[in-house]
Amino acid sequence: MGVEADVDAAMRRCASDSSSILASARSNSDPNIANQAPFVGNLTWKALKTVDTLDDQAREVVMSILGTTIYHPPESNRDPDSIGPSITTVAQLLYGQSDAGGGNINVQLLKCNNYTECDVVTRGDSVHEPLVKKVEVLMRTISDSIRTRAAIPNNSTAVGFVNSTSLPVWRMLSVGNTIPGSGLADTMIGNYKEVIAADYAFTFLSQFSNLGLAALQKRFRLTKDQRETALELRGDVQRFLNRLQQEQSNMYKKVASVSTVAGDLERLERNLRSNMSAHVLDMLGYAHRGVQ
Repeated sequence: MGVEADVDAAMRRCASDSSSILASARSNSDPNIANQAPFVGNLTWKALKTVDTLDDQAREVVMSILGTTIYHPPESNRDPDSIGPSITTVAQLLYGQSDAGGGNINVQLLKCNNYTECDVVTRGDSVHEPLVKKVEVLMRTISDSIRTRAAIPNNSTAVGFVNSTSLPVWRMLSVGNTIPGSGLADTMIGNYKEVIAADYAFTFLSQFSNLGLAALQKRFRLTKDQRETALELRGDVQRFLNRLQQEQSNMYKKVASVSTVAGDLERLERNLRSNMSAHVLDMLGYAHRGVQ
């Protein structure tokens, strides 16, 4: 840091004034210096802050699923504050914890005092649109755009949603809108919205939680205890993802397996093509080919 002229003076300064030296290092504009100081702050929040594609509201949701530990500067002589998750079941994530009226739900979240450091965390109810409802609205928006042949911007929420699911949402809705007025698209949305919501949540949590926690361990000098806590958080992520996968599997059993979804779409497309005239097929953009 250039505070002292030689190694001996630096050693004496660190021995007698370590707290201010560490505080200066943590606030240094040079990340190579700042990251040499032992980690202080909200462990989960700092991890999620390394993921630029998340906004702060989404970070609060992820932190509410993981919980966090807040480490204080050595000079404060305080033990770390461990804060458990407020969202502990898949149902709470998908459907909320209580009804807020107007189609919304209450979800208890871990809330930050500020979005820069988030060094004070409180629990409180927050009104949200249920994830299943949000997915249904997005699917209807996409379906309407396909039906009316309206363009969807590449940077839109709808495109981001389609790219964040492993299920063939776009193709499903395209097939559902092949025959105008058939109601097939609405039926598909009703049947698969819960499965797709679970898949969407799994992809979101898997990508951002693990990415952030991995980045945390690379960017900061963690103590042995802090590394162990970070590993525990990663384990908690995986356990929640396992429960989410199990819930998704249960939902599949109610409607169909993933392979059956794809098979249904193939059969629908073949049936639709076989019952249409060549003129209609050309209008819809199908290649003129025989059905194998």
